[in-house]
Amino acid sequence: RAKKIKGAEALWEARASRSLRMTFRIESDTVILRNIGHHNETLERP
Repeated sequence: RAKKIKGAEALWEARASRSLRMTFRIESDTVILRNIGHHNETLERP
């Protein structure tokens, strides 16, 4: 499941597992992974 991050234009978050999250940006036909890790740590610095 993926959703836009509130207050961060063009950034998305997705669940890799119950405790792991990833943040990413979509540019044209490319997905750029920004941060992957445990939920709170990852979303503190998307």
